[in-house]
Amino acid sequence: SEIDEVWLDRIEEVVNYVLDAGMYCILNVHHDTGMHDSKGTWLFADWNNYQTMSAGFKNIWRQIAARFKDYDYRLLFESYNELLDERKTWFTPSSDNGYKAANALNQDFVNTVRVSGGRNATRNLIVTTYSAGTTEKTLKSFVMPSDILPGHLAVQIHSYLPAKFVTAKADHREEFY
Repeated sequence: SEIDEVWLDRIEEVVNYVLDAGMYCILNVHHDTGMHDSKGTWLFADWNNYQTMSAGFKNIWRQIAARFKDYDYRLLFESYNELLDERKTWFTPSSDNGYKAANALNQDFVNTVRVSGGRNATRNLIVTTYSAGTTEKTLKSFVMPSDILPGHLAVQIHSYLPAKFVTAKADHREEFY
């Protein structure tokens, strides 16, 4: 779970490009999550393997938090992107244990970043629902992590609805106008 220094240097270079352009930047564990088929996929909302995944997840966030601890408020951290269960189930996990694991990983993220020092003690953090989904069950199953700093957590969801509109070619979108 050690991030290659060359890769971390490159990430910092891009973060600096964004911040130097006067924008905000969000860093997250993006293509490590269960939605991708690449060999780098390792993080799932899998309660049966939570302890192992949690250890690696916290280790990665310790490294990221240490590298960027002195960056200002325009750098935000997001726990993960579109986390799926071990079966890669979209919208709702194959069992409620997927929600349990996703919520626990969000709490791990908040705890790890907050104790890492520097500006991370007050940094705005973003957490995400299971699969970043918006189904009623997913939203009701989401648990906002506890935080030692009130008012500095945001929740991110991704809504691709209506799916036919979002994924349609331009010539098929007319029916929605």
